[in-house]
This record gives sequence, structure tokens and C-alpha cells, in this order.
Amino acid sequence: NTSSTDYVESNASHAYHADYDGVSGVYRNETSHGRLESDTSTRRTASGYSWKATITSANASKSNGYIWNIAKVAVEANSQVTASVYVYRTGTGINAGLKVSGGQLAGFASTEAYCTGSAGAWEQVTVTGTPTENGVITIQAEAYTGGTLSHYAYFDDFSITQA
Repeated sequence: NTSSTDYVESNASHAYHADYDGVSGVYRNETSHGRLESDTSTRRTASGYSWKATITSANASKSNGYIWNIAKVAVEANSQVTASVYVYRTGTGINAGLKVSGGQLAGFASTEAYCTGSAGAWEQVTVTGTPTENGVITIQAEAYTGGTLSHYAYFDDFSITQA
């Protein structure tokens, strides 16, 4: 969809917009709990754009907030995987971070990390794990309400390494 029309999503539905509001290069994804859109005004580095997460529902609780796949990565057995992203929160009324669901590969347990610092500064959020088999893991980002729907979280400079 390339229009600026806002949709009301229900259940697990999604709306994906490219060139949102007729602006080339502006991307916006929406669900019943929130939206994710590209942003060039709030970035940690001059890397193009960050991703701005907005929570639009008081029902967007942990593990039921706005969750998206940030990467699918091939990993080797018996070597620690470290994934990091920088998060900037405009207020503490929003929680944001990274998570990896367990059971994707043997030995790689569920792990998650969320912002713990005060708002108004970039904070690096990191998850780690060591699979015992070769394969692919999916790393997700999540934003959910911390009590205020008027706060935003920006995600920038994602990285992943394997020791």
C-alpha cells in the first residue's frame, strides 16, 4: 500500500506500506498493537535510517507487543553467538529489546534483553547463546507498552558475531 490511509488491524493481521504517504523510501508496517516505520531524524549513526516503533494499544504487553524478525542467521555449533542493537527510548513508557526463542537449535535456550536505563540516550541491548548444532536462528526485536502510548523506541546499528 502506498497511501497514507491508516487501517484498523484485528487479531494477527498486518498492513505493509512502501513509499508511505507518497514519500519515496518511507516504509511502515502496522498491526493491531503497534507500528514500525523507517526514520531518518533519530539515528545513532549516519547509517541511512533507524526503525521507529510505536505502540498503539494498551494490550501490547511483553511477548504480545510489536514483534518483528530482525535477522535470520546461519550459525555453527559450539560457538557463542552475540547479537546487539542500539535502542533509544523517548520515555520509559515503552519497553524495547531483542529476543531469541528457544528450541530453534539444540543448545540455544530462549534469551532476551530489554532496555534498563533511563530514556533519552542510546542503549546497547545484547543477547547471547551457544547452539550445539549447526543451523539457522531467528532474532527478533520487540517493543511493548510500559504504561504510556505516547513514547517511542528507535532501533539502529544491529550487529551479530560468532566467536
